Amino acid sequence: MSELVKPAARQWVVMADGASLALRNIDHLIPPDSFGAFGLSGVDFYWARAGNDHISNQSATPGLWAVRGEYLPLVLELLNEEWSKESGAERGDEEAIWTRVVQELPLRKRAFEKGEVVAPRIGAVDWEAVSNAAFVTVPDWPEKEAWKFLQALYFGTYLGDETGMMLNILEA
Repeated sequence: MSELVKPAARQWVVMADGASLALRNIDHLIPPDSFGAFGLSGVDFYWARAGNDHISNQSATPGLWAVRGEYLPLVLELLNEEWSKESGAERGDEEAIWTRVVQELPLRKRAFEKGEVVAPRIGAVDWEAVSNAAFVTVPDWPEKEAWKFLQALYFGTYLGDETGMMLNILEA
């Protein structure tokens, strides 16, 4: 009788932008590998959609992504190539470059589950989507607005202070 041999689990590298906040546990975003007749098809790279439109929007945000460890050098090499194509003064925005990287990656890739990772656009925040998300990222926002938004979200979520009064007290 042959013994079922399960391949060794491969490690993930998860990259999160500093202008991000985990509102709840994100372990479920990368499901464990499963094998056998009913196993899930493998994924080597997870990426987050940019903006609030999770149906038709195919632009990617560098705010949160995950790659199997053995493919990290490939992702970094492709990212470096895309950055080097841009000249100094004519450099495009980071989201456009990252979207090209995600599109060109020769890996098995999948976007994070709809609604679990949210990257709202400045001035177009869908509060219901943000409050239901596991992870919120705003890497393309101006620094001052990003930190103010994330602080208010943090205090409103973890201290139950949806009005932001605690933030106003701390700023005084």
